[in-house]
Amino acid sequence: MPINKMMWKYSFFLVFLLFLSCSSVKPVYDSSVMVERYFRYAQDARNQRKYKLAIQYYDIIIDNFSNQPDKVASAQYEKGSLYYRMKKYKKAMEMFTAVMEKLNNPAIAQSISPAVAYLTRDLGQKTSKLVNKD
Repeated sequence: MPINKMMWKYSFFLVFLLFLSCSSVKPVYDSSVMVERYFRYAQDARNQRKYKLAIQYYDIIIDNFSNQPDKVASAQYEKGSLYYRMKKYKKAMEMFTAVMEKLNNPAIAQSISPAVAYLTRDLGQKTSKLVNKD
């Protein structure tokens, strides 16, 4: 086998491995990163239709920023809306229910965006009908 042809195959193989390794990297929590940056990462992933990656970023927010219930509620709503878009209605309903529980707590409800509250109720009702249909 000529060296040039062998180098080409070897190079192609390395690029293929690099592509595979980059596409499967799971994001990890970094305490020096502000919550807004994780939202931006999630929105960028969502805009690229990388819904599973976006959900992983929302999970980082939900799991690590419990001291900011308004941010957690927003992340739960966004995660629910992604599950809805992916037609995973039961998982979506779990997220909308979690937000509704926060809205039922007056101490937390006042910090949650009215838009998140409205959208959660609206999409939660639609999702509930789809879950109950199954």
